[in-house]
Amino acid sequence: MHWCEAVTGSIGSSFRRECPVTGYVVNAASRIEQLNKQFGSQLLIPETVWQTVRDKIENATPMGAVQVKAREAPIEVYQVA
Repeated sequence: MHWCEAVTGSIGSSFRRECPVTGYVVNAASRIEQLNKQFGSQLLIPETVWQTVRDKIENATPMGAVQVKAREAPIEVYQVA
């Protein structure tokens, strides 16, 4: 899970239409999701999301900073489930 601006659009014809979503946030969310295998978790969120929802979530475990592909600086992640 991640939170940021993304680009969405509708492409195709009346026979076949797609609504892709692109941008850094999509790639970052995918890479954070892949970390679930490494941590044995079900839901990881980055620091930016944690700062937004921390008063609404009872328990989140800090997992530390992780390096993700195509990102220069490590991302702090939290395990929610």
